Amino acid sequence: MKKETARLREARIKAGLTIQELADAAGLTWSNVQAIETGRLPGTLATKTKLADTLRMSFKELWPDTYREMTELMVTKNWRGKK
Repeated sequence: MKKETARLREARIKAGLTIQELADAAGLTWSNVQAIETGRLPGTLATKTKLADTLRMSFKELWPDTYREMTELMVTKNWRGKK
């Protein structure tokens, strides 16, 4: 996950945002974004989605490892997204 946290930091800096600005724009707390960016917290799928949306990136682009893991899990469990 270290690559993903580095990717988040790089994307935030490229967007010209501070952690506080990214957090505010995504509707998250500064401490939560900072903890995800430094790898102390993994972040929920909802939080990661908010961050990707705020940075105008696809989930797969910002979080490729998480995306791959989710895809593998869905295939393994034969999950189709239906209830």
